[in-house]
Amino acid sequence: MTNHIQILSVHIQLLNELYFRRKRHVGRMMRELNSLLVGAGQQLSDSQRKRIAVYTVLGFYVNSCFATLRGRKLSKTEERNTLHLSILTPLLDDLTDILKLSSTEILEQLSNYKGGHAPEMLLPKYLYDQIRDNGNGNQFYQTFRQALIAQDESLLQLEKQQLSDEQLGKITYEKGSIWTVLFRLMLTDPLKASEREAILLFGHLIQLTNDMYDVYKDLQNGQQTLFTNTQDIRRQEQEYDQLIESMTQAFLSLDYEKKHIKKCLRKLSVITSLGKLCLEQLKSCQSRTNNVFIPASYTRSQLVCDMEKWSNRRRYVGLQLKAYGM
Repeated sequence: MTNHIQILSVHIQLLNELYFRRKRHVGRMMRELNSLLVGAGQQLSDSQRKRIAVYTVLGFYVNSCFATLRGRKLSKTEERNTLHLSILTPLLDDLTDILKLSSTEILEQLSNYKGGHAPEMLLPKYLYDQIRDNGNGNQFYQTFRQALIAQDESLLQLEKQQLSDEQLGKITYEKGSIWTVLFRLMLTDPLKASEREAILLFGHLIQLTNDMYDVYKDLQNGQQTLFTNTQDIRRQEQEYDQLIESMTQAFLSLDYEKKHIKKCLRKLSVITSLGKLCLEQLKSCQSRTNNVFIPASYTRSQLVCDMEKWSNRRRYVGLQLKAYGM
């Protein structure tokens, strides 16, 4: 019963942070940004609004975990920084995916944009200016640059030629890991010894979880991932489990109070338990085709881990109970 109460407590706190607090801050910020866009004769597309909603939840979740590691909540400044970066991220995706701007071109325009041309740069420039001088200085700029380069490399996932596991592994790691460090830099505290390495592992897990959840969508979009290209989900599961263990040990070794580390790990298990649930579903698909994973052979409902189903929610809670020996 104690373990159930601990999990319930974590979920109530996350619900408060990710829904109520986020909703209040996002609403205020979107009104601010919309007034800026209207003044320039622009507006966000429906697609951008939907992705901003997703990224703001993820941004709040990630930085809530990192604040918990320090035994506190996000400050108002950190919440605002987190929201600015959360909104900026999908807009940068568009600059790369739709306008085909390279990382070098994006950095140049963010640094030199004066208005009056390239209207798609107006909002990214505004958001970037809000967070670039957040106290982490050169460390932020270098990480931001690395994150954009990782976004450049991810375009290879849309190529027709099949990528190797090594190529996909590198892209997956860099795409998730570096952006997660960038979000951590929205907090005012300096990184402690080995903290960056622990965050990189967590970011890798986030990206892997996203990819296994989006197998069906990625297939439809022609995007290669470790999960669209594999023939054996069990191999991916083994590597995922090993990564969870490495991340857990990395966090436990940090110079923070153990009670705060353990609470942070319970929050991190929100992601890893979802990943484990997705892996179970993908393995059940594989069992339908003579134990060879053939993603194009399965329906959407077979591939997508629907968290609206009570059966999935029950299994999810069970996986959280197992996490970290709880």
